[in-house]
Amino acid sequence: MDALLPAFIAVLLAETGGRAQTLAAMQGSAAFLAALVLSSLISLAIGAAGAVWIGGLIGERPRLLLAGLALLFAGVPMLFPSKPPKPIANTRFATVFFAFLARQLGDASQFIVFALAARGNSVALSLLGGFSGVMAAGALPMIVGRDWPDAAKLLWLRRLAALLLALTGGWFAISALGIAGD
Repeated sequence: MDALLPAFIAVLLAETGGRAQTLAAMQGSAAFLAALVLSSLISLAIGAAGAVWIGGLIGERPRLLLAGLALLFAGVPMLFPSKPPKPIANTRFATVFFAFLARQLGDASQFIVFALAARGNSVALSLLGGFSGVMAAGALPMIVGRDWPDAAKLLWLRRLAALLLALTGGWFAISALGIAGD
């Protein structure tokens, strides 16, 4: 549980108002949902696989610093406005899958799963927590439907999530560097 819940919460916060939610609100089709599931699993599994390798090479403090940087790098850009993603014109599964996979490789959620899996005890639980966070974020607009918040309300939710990620990441980084004391 030490790895599952932090990964779930961090990825859910990082995906708040992000590409998965925006595209899900625009294109909530079955092909989109299936593509989201498969592409997220592949992307996050790559991050978790990297954690298996790096986790054995670095000590405890560098792993904590890595987790802090992952949360900071996820949170800080969320504070600034970004362009909404372009809708995917073709709704065939393969097109949606490859378009979404390309957008997910190297994104904040993959980095968070990588860092938390390297830091924690269980790579599998970090992967499962991150995957659940992406799925929850992507499914939320489809579940809520017409009551999904407008852009202004979503912007404030995104900024709150960004602040939580950045503060937590900053605290991890300060702790890892020994500035805050032990």
